[in-house]
Amino acid sequence: MATIAQVMDAMADQIYNQLQPETDIVLHVEPRAFAVAETPAIDMLVANPTGLEAGMAGFSDLYSSIPITIRCRVSTADLYTGEDLLLAFMDDEDPLSIIKALDSDHTLGGWAQDITWPDGFPWSGYTDFPDINGDGFYLGSTLPIVVTKALS
Repeated sequence: MATIAQVMDAMADQIYNQLQPETDIVLHVEPRAFAVAETPAIDMLVANPTGLEAGMAGFSDLYSSIPITIRCRVSTADLYTGEDLLLAFMDDEDPLSIIKALDSDHTLGGWAQDITWPDGFPWSGYTDFPDINGDGFYLGSTLPIVVTKALS
């Protein structure tokens, strides 16, 4: 069975490998919570149970389901540019779509059985994330997903 760390590493690699070739902007994609990030930043956090796990896995599979939140943050120094980039991450058809990147391989290169997210528009909407240096806020959004780890 894959470990949580291996799943998060594979997810970050897949997102980066799908998105970076689509832009000349340097993307910072980290498989762990990255509080001090250069923007645009995409990172992952193990979340509190989302309530999605029970509907997406049988009881015996529940333990291997990991609720993960993908967090995106952009700079608001140029609000329209930052907001347009965030919207591209949140879109399901844009070349910079995180959902599209995840949808390209639900197994994350063999580390997962499946990835699921809520139906409809699964993103949180806009959220302000404080700059850890106290220099203002980043504009961002979160995407709750559930990854079912691959079994050995």
